[in-house]
Amino acid sequence: MSIDETAMLLSGQLVRNHHGTFYFDKPGNWISEYGYPVVGHLHREDGPAVIWPDGGQEWYVNDQLHRLDGPAVIRAGGYQEWWVNGGRHREDGPAVIYTAGDQFWYLNDRKHCEDGPAVIFARGGQEWWVNGQRHREDGPAVSRANGRAEWWFDGVRTK
Repeated sequence: MSIDETAMLLSGQLVRNHHGTFYFDKPGNWISEYGYPVVGHLHREDGPAVIWPDGGQEWYVNDQLHRLDGPAVIRAGGYQEWWVNGGRHREDGPAVIYTAGDQFWYLNDRKHCEDGPAVIFARGGQEWWVNGQRHREDGPAVSRANGRAEWWFDGVRTK
């Protein structure tokens, strides 16, 4: 999500980051708690750059979601996302974990997992992705909880 998209969602809401408390009065226009415009970028190397009123946190470096030692986005309900240099990325597990338990593996901002499904739905169903394309050589690349299956190879549906 871009800064302007975030600002649209936050319009009129108070937000606290390492600069203090501020709010967005319109997209891209941050106002401090004292009524002064906030100048600068979302950037902090030693902790979250944004702490939401409900306890959610976001780590930014140079206006990009980025964290090497854990999720860069943590929502109060338990939702988590791992980001590196502005792209979803995690090498040792799912890069997106939904509160309900759905899991999505990403590498370099593309759905990707070489040794299993890149998408696992908590209520059943899985999808195999390699380099951002549905792909599986030894079975269906899409398996739904209702039994539906689809075969894909290099992003092309074959069956």
